[in-house]
Amino acid sequence: MILQSITLMLFITNISYNKYIAKIITFIGPLTFGVYLIHENSIIRAKFIRNILNNYSRNLPFNKVVEIIFIATLKIFVKCIIIDYLRNILFRICQIRRICIIIEKLIFFFFG
Repeated sequence: MILQSITLMLFITNISYNKYIAKIITFIGPLTFGVYLIHENSIIRAKFIRNILNNYSRNLPFNKVVEIIFIATLKIFVKCIIIDYLRNILFRICQIRRICIIIEKLIFFFFG
């Protein structure tokens, strides 16, 4: 697993791409951890992920199953990106980061 991660990282760092793709990557990159946290939630997993193939026949060809799973995961990814982006906007509006920094300084002042 570690070797795969290192190989993938080296592969991606050696790819040359234009400035538009770079903007997309820099926009989506920080939001992907939020996507992971959202789709690992037990409620999301129970309601959406487990039921991906329930509406389809059990006699589907393999390529159709792969297509359905790819489209469903892409939909989940896009929805999670939107949710995390809205969370980022809300945190900026409420200045949550500044509040956390103040609380952290107070904790270090009293206990540090």
